[in-house]
Amino acid sequence: MKIVYTKHALGKLTHPDIKRFNLKKKDIKDALESPDHHGVEVVREVEFILKSLDSQHNLRVIYNVKSSIITVITFYPTEKGRYEKK
Repeated sequence: MKIVYTKHALGKLTHPDIKRFNLKKKDIKDALESPDHHGVEVVREVEFILKSLDSQHNLRVIYNVKSSIITVITFYPTEKGRYEKK
């Protein structure tokens, strides 16, 4: 599958919070290929995944898939437990 990034997602790569975690496109690709958790937001018509970054943080990626193309809308580090279902 081809992965493309919105202008917003590309801009986040240089954001100080993202740079603190040293996140790169490769990390997002790896997360999409083998997520720890996958979900769908029906109302917004997007999918999301979580991938562990370290013992306290996950990477959350919001994306959609159309015609075998994954469009990464946004991504961000989040504290573990915030988005996992209990």
